Parts: sequence; C-alpha cells; structure tokens
Amino acid sequence: ASALDLASAVRALHEWGYSRPARTAAVADSAGGLALGGLLNASPELLGAAVLRAPFLDPLGAMSDPSLPLTLEERGEWGD
Repeated sequence: ASALDLASAVRALHEWGYSRPARTAAVADSAGGLALGGLLNASPELLGAAVLRAPFLDPLGAMSDPSLPLTLEERGEWGD
C-alpha cells in the first residue's frame, strides 16, 4: 500500500462517518512506516495521532549499505 492508498482509506472512514480527523490514529511498524510517513507529510490534517514503531523510512539508504544485517536478504524484494 502507498501513502495515497492510506490517505484514500482514511478519507473514506471520515466521509462514511466512522471517524473524524481528531479521533483518527494510525500505527505502523517497519516498512508500514513508509506509507504512514508519506501520509503524515502529505496530509497531516487527516490524523489526530500517529505512532511509528521502528519505521523503515529510508529504503534507498538501507538497501545501499551491505553492512546492515537484512540488506542482502531483502535486496530481492526491494530491488538493486
């Protein structure tokens, strides 16, 4: 999912009356932090709170550093 997908889902929840921005929170771990971080940068008004636990926000930097423990294993998923 991308930040745009996440924003669309949150907007739908607001439009359908399930929540409103002040009462909407999101939590993301690892690579999910990339989508949530993008949403927070592009549309911070959609959320009242966000928690990013160990977010993976710099895939290019991480995948370029072979000394990191998962870089070689993850290269197939993220590309080279």
